[in-house]
Amino acid sequence: MGIIVNELKKIFNIKSIILIFFITVIMYKIFIIPSESISEQSEFINNIHVEMVKKYGNTMDENEYKDFLNTYNEKAKIADEYVKKDKDFSRL
Repeated sequence: MGIIVNELKKIFNIKSIILIFFITVIMYKIFIIPSESISEQSEFINNIHVEMVKKYGNTMDENEYKDFLNTYNEKAKIADEYVKKDKDFSRL
């Protein structure tokens, strides 16, 4: 048992712990934070789905689909105008 403890002390010295910490932070920044924005997008898509079910029910005929496309295009125009007006968005 003493051999295992001594080997673990060699492996997990302060330098390796600091290195593991920095690698963990980098991996968090790369993989976890972008998935939060994806989560927001999926939440937005889910909200659209809920609105569609409330408005049209579980099925859509051709006229309801055209109405949905018109509503979608109107909201897209509003979003485009907002992006054009905002300095930070337009810069990006």
